[in-house]
Amino acid sequence: MPAPPERIVFTTRRVTVGEWRCGPAHPLFEDSGPIERHLAAFPRTAVLIRHAGGRAFVADAAIATLYNKGQRYTRDVVHPEGDRCDWWATDPETAAEISAAVDARVGPGDERPLRHMRAPVDAALYLRQRSLLLRLKARDVEPLAAEEEALGLLHDTFAAAARAEGAAPPRISPRSRELAQAAACELAASWHQRITLDDLSGRLGASPFHICRSFHAVTGRPLHRHLTALRLRASLESVAERRSDLTHVALEHGFGSHSHFSAAFRREFGVAPSAWRTRAIF
Repeated sequence: MPAPPERIVFTTRRVTVGEWRCGPAHPLFEDSGPIERHLAAFPRTAVLIRHAGGRAFVADAAIATLYNKGQRYTRDVVHPEGDRCDWWATDPETAAEISAAVDARVGPGDERPLRHMRAPVDAALYLRQRSLLLRLKARDVEPLAAEEEALGLLHDTFAAAARAEGAAPPRISPRSRELAQAAACELAASWHQRITLDDLSGRLGASPFHICRSFHAVTGRPLHRHLTALRLRASLESVAERRSDLTHVALEHGFGSHSHFSAAFRREFGVAPSAWRTRAIF
């Protein structure tokens, strides 16, 4: 039997990311069975996709294909390498919530929330998903950031599909400002700990996606970026203390490694931790 065409790159309770590499001669090429998750697939090679009951369309690098869990579909060959794509999936509850956030026709409990078969993908969105995939494969992103960025990617992909079809987004609820403030309080109190979206969800009594969306809408930046900023600001005094080992400082302030800490520090402050240590005066 040929090698399995699917490889899981990253998975949590909320998000799963995978790669699909299926040549035309593979037994699963034409019909690989019903989709197992709610997902968006970003093609690397062009392929002809036909959802059951729908018309065939060319899925290529400018189009993301969307699937509800259980969707049946078939493929036809366009590119000699067959179907090569990267896919981003979430659980049914979150898929329905994201879809309801971009399309007023979708209810939060909808079992088939993805009303569109495809979404236009501009250059920024395409580059964003490829960049995140590379970081996930290199294990260069912590879980909260990975989940938040993946959910944000799905949100923007579903929104692009809804806009292309002229669907109107619902208004953001007044609850968003309160939720964003509560999330900020939680991050401020526990920035030194390992935090996941499910942790925040349990503490705040709201879904992970609603927390992410509300926080970004109110503050203008993602949760993980705000958390990183808090950690970096808290680290300044320790970095300046010449007797402190920078690897220890990194781990003490919630970073997985010295290199991760140094890269984040440079992005935030425009200077390496070692350079800040040299110029700091106490």
